[in-house]
Amino acid sequence: MTQFDFYGRIAEAGVEETLQNGRYLTQKDAEAFVPEDVSRKLLFASEDVVLDIGCGLGINAFPASRIVREVTCVDHGSVLSRLRAKCSGENNIVFKEGDFLELSFKEKYTKIIMYCVVPALPDMDVVRSFVDKALCLLEPKGLMLIGDIANVDKKRRFQASEQGRQFEEEWARKRADEKKTDLSQYINDNKTVVMGDDEVIALLGQIRSQGFDAYLLPQPKNLPFGYTREDILVVGPEYGNEVR
Repeated sequence: MTQFDFYGRIAEAGVEETLQNGRYLTQKDAEAFVPEDVSRKLLFASEDVVLDIGCGLGINAFPASRIVREVTCVDHGSVLSRLRAKCSGENNIVFKEGDFLELSFKEKYTKIIMYCVVPALPDMDVVRSFVDKALCLLEPKGLMLIGDIANVDKKRRFQASEQGRQFEEEWARKRADEKKTDLSQYINDNKTVVMGDDEVIALLGQIRSQGFDAYLLPQPKNLPFGYTREDILVVGPEYGNEVR
């Protein structure tokens, strides 16, 4: 079973939304700050046509739909079934079921969201394929956010700091007090990509080699993994100085 199928399986089981989004229950409050950060980095506007790859239960797609012209949501069919129930009153959300790499697209998008997707991919070859395909779907004046990239070197540096050690102690207490929701029954033994500084910098180079600007951005510390993860903002070659 792939990681893609795993998320479909837990969607069918109706797990709590924060767990479905790949986070811990104790991060539920922090998760609420994610859409604001995504919107701030992607500069959503009323004329935008947005692609949300690995949309989950719409943590970013649903707020964006209130601003932009249209949002296309891509994910496992079982995940989209849950999202449809949440968005039943929205007429500018399009659902596209399936593995992103196996789908065909007839149009391009002014904004692309790929949030918390990279940590669920199996290896760097697949990461590169995802990014290359997404770049092909980005309008010349578009923006793409590759968000929530887990960087083991960044995490290691944080854990070695005094602040990091205090955070880890507090995190252990929170997890001990949290009412456990056991996902092991769904069998998630899939290996996922391990990225450090070298892999993140290489990904920036891959994007830039194709004529795009790409910037490594920090996450606000109030996000679920704000101390240990980071984002890449991709700027279309004709965007000019609008995001500088």
